[in-house]
Amino acid sequence: MAMAPHAVALEIHDRAGMERLRDKSLRLTSFLEQLLQDFLDQHPELEGRLLTPSNPERRGCQLSLNLSHRGRDVFDHLHQHGILADWRNPDTIRMAPVPLYNSFADLERVRTVLLSFV
Repeated sequence: MAMAPHAVALEIHDRAGMERLRDKSLRLTSFLEQLLQDFLDQHPELEGRLLTPSNPERRGCQLSLNLSHRGRDVFDHLHQHGILADWRNPDTIRMAPVPLYNSFADLERVRTVLLSFV
């Protein structure tokens, strides 16, 4: 019985196709990278940078956003608006758009929430 969930998960991955999942992952992560960079450009006072390599061949779907100032405020703002991210002390937010579960609409929502950060 314990293997049943794994069998279902493998079936879902097989149906989706690894090549299509990887392609969507690349596109989602690139889109998230751009919207995070736009956020950083709009908020130079946060002294932020993306820690994750820009080269898609050197990363997965997870991006690390390092904010020298008010990083926890940005993380809390995302969380208060239902955006799930991961906080790493002292000043880094990790986000990962997973291609099987996330959509471009989800990332548009992230953009909207970030735009509302003051």
